Amino acid sequence: ISLGLVGSEMCIRDSYAGKGENLWKAQFVCDADIICCIDGDIRDFDAEFIAGLVGPLLWHPELHFIKAHYRRPLEHERGISESGGGRVSKILMRPLLSLLYPELCSFFQPLAGEFALRRELMHQLSFPVGYGIEIAHLIDLCRHWGLSRCAQSNLGVRRHRHQSDAELGRMAFSLLRTCLERAERDGKMQFAEQLSEHFLAKQVGEHSLAIHPMVLTTTERPPFAQISSSSNSWHATSPQTESEVH
Repeated sequence: ISLGLVGSEMCIRDSYAGKGENLWKAQFVCDADIICCIDGDIRDFDAEFIAGLVGPLLWHPELHFIKAHYRRPLEHERGISESGGGRVSKILMRPLLSLLYPELCSFFQPLAGEFALRRELMHQLSFPVGYGIEIAHLIDLCRHWGLSRCAQSNLGVRRHRHQSDAELGRMAFSLLRTCLERAERDGKMQFAEQLSEHFLAKQVGEHSLAIHPMVLTTTERPPFAQISSSSNSWHATSPQTESEVH
């Protein structure tokens, strides 16, 4: 992938599959003062989603980050549960934040994929390449800048593709690891050994039941500002390994 960077060209040899990876790369081709991110699986997308996120930043210069919140109906075989969506947030993330980062419980949808922020702030953030991106950003924003520059915007109702239990399991693993690693970094806990990258998923066959280990990468992309102020050679960071990026 060849990306323009400060008048020169940078070649990224390593590439990862993941939401955080895509958002990180988007910085290199966005030159607007405000960057707005919207999940691509929304079924009832409306331009008001953009206005609801960007508008507060235009009207309130003291704000730097706007997070969406909304009601999330859950469609299932028996009909629609009007408030049944956001299962990982309800079952995993909110209890975990209550224990480790209670100040972040003020965000109604901490894992919402819709947000807007000022470009100079985005350039200061590191990016886990996978599902940990949203919670990592909230924790780092609170740690470095506090919550006084953040706000929430009510976008009404959001309908999107619901993921399978297997997909939600992988998501929960990545979120849990990202949160625990930052809690250790912030002095809230200490682990006796490195957390595993292996998610031990249950695999059910027609006549069998087995454990299927899956490697879910914990690589994090460095802040844009760090790249632009350094040489053309830098590294993608990982708690266990580092892979060189030119």
